[in-house]
Amino acid sequence: MAEFLNNFSLVSQNVFVLFLLMAVGFAANKFKIVNDNGAKCLSDLALRVVNPAVIISGFIREYDPQLMGRYLITLAISILAHVFLILAANFLIFDKAENKEKVYRFAVIFSNAGYMAIPLQQAILGSEGVFFGSAYIAGFNIVLWTYGVMMMDASKGGFSVKKALFNPGIVSVCIGMLVFVLSLPVPDAVNSAIGHVAGLNTAIPMMIIGYYFATADFKGAVTDIKSYYCLFLRLVLLPVIGIVAVRLCGFKGVEFVTVAIAMSTPAAAATTMFSAKYDRDVALSARIVSFSTLVSILTMPVIVALSMNYA
Repeated sequence: MAEFLNNFSLVSQNVFVLFLLMAVGFAANKFKIVNDNGAKCLSDLALRVVNPAVIISGFIREYDPQLMGRYLITLAISILAHVFLILAANFLIFDKAENKEKVYRFAVIFSNAGYMAIPLQQAILGSEGVFFGSAYIAGFNIVLWTYGVMMMDASKGGFSVKKALFNPGIVSVCIGMLVFVLSLPVPDAVNSAIGHVAGLNTAIPMMIIGYYFATADFKGAVTDIKSYYCLFLRLVLLPVIGIVAVRLCGFKGVEFVTVAIAMSTPAAAATTMFSAKYDRDVALSARIVSFSTLVSILTMPVIVALSMNYA
């Protein structure tokens, strides 16, 4: 019990820091410091520059074949976890309105593994957490840009091999792996610059989520019973089943906690971005992302602390 309480306190403190940063983004919206165009630019910066810098920085280390093997296993676990979530979402979620059904399923399948998981993995597990976290994100991106696009695109023409392979998440993992496997020398100045950019990964994504918090329709979320059901699946039932299954298969240590953190995060910010791009229910997606992020301050510390106890 003492170990659980210590882990719970550690995770809670770090999650609370994330929510304080979200409060800054919330205030930036309310006081008109940032507008929608500014938030979009910050989102692009986080997605295309900051997050890749975090992933690459995690690979700047001496090559270790054993570490590489653990990375590939974590990648495989990520893909299998998403297959499990896809099957569960298609079996458990139905709605008469196709636009709503797609949003509900997408929110349950895809977690905020990049924006919320990596800062927490970095704070709790250090550079190793980021290293294995990038493996989970690689699997996330593979599924997102294949199944995710095919599911959300009504025309069924949105998927392409180019999108699946050449996106910021996959490209940065490939660059990082080349640096790691070939032991490529990284000049101190370059390493320092990458570190400074990577350091923005905690603040910017959390402030972006906070910004969109300020525009969310919480009244709609509170009265939408199906949203509660989806939040229960996304934040409690499916992460717990997935994490327990992974542990029973013998997966443990830093990479196990890394996967647990990623699986326990709220609905992905991509839920809203994809809903807007493919003309799904954008208002519903914004409510689910915002509401699930708010509720995760209660669920994530418990799930992650328990995972740390059994790692």
